[in-house]
Amino acid sequence: MKKQITLIILLTFLSVALCSAASAVVSPDPTPTPTPTPTTNTQWQTQVIDGGITGETSSIAVDSNGNPHISYQGTNGQDDVLKYASKDSAGWSTEIVDNTPYSGAYNSLAIDKNNNPHISYLTMHDEMNYDLKYATKTSSGWQIQTIDTGVRREYTSIAVDSNGNPGIVYTVWDDGDFKLKYAYFNGAWNTESVAMQGHGASLAFDSSNIPHVSSYEGGSLLRYWTRGASGWTSEPVGNVVVPGFSEVTSLKLDSTGTPHISFADYVPASGEHILKYATKTSSGWTTSTVYSESGWDVGTYNALAIDSSNIPHIVFDKTNDAGSVVIYQAYIKNGAWTVEKINDGTQWRYGPVSIAIDPKTDNIHVSYYGSIDYAFLAGPARAVNPSQTANAQTTVNAQSNTIPMQDTGLPLAGLFVAVLMAFGGLATSRKS
Repeated sequence: MKKQITLIILLTFLSVALCSAASAVVSPDPTPTPTPTPTTNTQWQTQVIDGGITGETSSIAVDSNGNPHISYQGTNGQDDVLKYASKDSAGWSTEIVDNTPYSGAYNSLAIDKNNNPHISYLTMHDEMNYDLKYATKTSSGWQIQTIDTGVRREYTSIAVDSNGNPGIVYTVWDDGDFKLKYAYFNGAWNTESVAMQGHGASLAFDSSNIPHVSSYEGGSLLRYWTRGASGWTSEPVGNVVVPGFSEVTSLKLDSTGTPHISFADYVPASGEHILKYATKTSSGWTTSTVYSESGWDVGTYNALAIDSSNIPHIVFDKTNDAGSVVIYQAYIKNGAWTVEKINDGTQWRYGPVSIAIDPKTDNIHVSYYGSIDYAFLAGPARAVNPSQTANAQTTVNAQSNTIPMQDTGLPLAGLFVAVLMAFGGLATSRKS
């Protein structure tokens, strides 16, 4: 009897240990399935908003009247500055927001419920040190503040909650590593650390004004972060290979609060660059390949938006060593990814892309680096089937979602299995 009880205890601890280890590991991606052949949609309307060598980084948003707004790094003489373009019934107008030299890099734009713009961006001190700055426009003009210093040359991401308060995620230097930080306004600006390592981050607020963040951890993992009462917690989304630090993620929450993320991946053996998509279901994170191609840099720059039917739309570019650039949009139609070309970019000129969808009309607005180029597609432009799991290839072990999102503690699934084994062993011993 003592031997049987000892065996049961050993099996229990072994089961807990195995389940705990499994719950912290993200299932590897299988070989990607063939990606769709891009088509050309002639309904896209494109135009140049600001010509010349400008628009290297841009961000687009739509106000409650369906009018697009674009923040971008432009030029003022020989200097790079932060500029802003907006469209109304009279057409496009542009203005300088911050004429400080070397301003406007890695900007991000959000429009609040009162149609006020909020912009996060960087101003350079030298090649390694930047200031994080914030600009908003009121009835008295543009108001500019410096939020943080010692910021790394990385993309910022801004979002505004239902109270009109902005939040920003960004990356700073910290003892030679890349620390992911969060700045938020609640009467005054506050900053806090999200993770000791993180880059390519994207921010979104849910209906309860809780911030959510997607980011790369180093060059091997995509993470999803949520800020709770006790601080930031995370869960792994999927394994990735990120060759550098220019790749970005894009996060949006749909009307049900479900997160959607677009991100880049890479297969070193084949040289294949991959644009991927992840969403969270009741069984865990599910990922799919949106588009992949060897010989082209695909999806380094990507941006995601959700339409009124909760369909994800992703705009991205592909480039090659010859300097050719193509701008695409991908969306889910009848349960599969459809990829269509928006435009050929200007030779050797490429960079971040941005997308916004008017929730009232599903009109799609895109900005990208040609000069500062703008593309528009009237919606609804096509019939789509609101499927969320197109070409699903990888489902993250559902047990990972039972961990309290810090990848620590005892997994409930493992404990449940262990208890079942224990009861089974006791029943067997009683029969013996």
